[in-house]
Amino acid sequence: MKQFLRLIFGNFSLKLFALVFALFLWSVAVLDRSYQVEISVPVRVVEKGNPERVISDIDFSSVGVTLTGRGKELLRLNRQSLEFRPVIPEGKFGSRQVRLNSADLKLPSGIM
Repeated sequence: MKQFLRLIFGNFSLKLFALVFALFLWSVAVLDRSYQVEISVPVRVVEKGNPERVISDIDFSSVGVTLTGRGKELLRLNRQSLEFRPVIPEGKFGSRQVRLNSADLKLPSGIM
């Protein structure tokens, strides 16, 4: 029994350092890998001539978005500040179809 305990707890500080170093290397590898994340992003439609005027009568209030990027960039991303802000040109009243693209989302570099 004494030899078993000596085997486990012998050089304890070196074993603890090796464990911490292994966890550090694992976290670096995980954060450097590419991921795809699906999130729901709200849509806020504004008028072209007046960006303070928000058009509230839209068919949907949020859309599902798939983001691709490295782990550390996705962790830094503030998901609460994301919103689609497509601009509607001035014109007649009625319905209009607007295509949402990634430029309207204003993502930081490194994330698509």
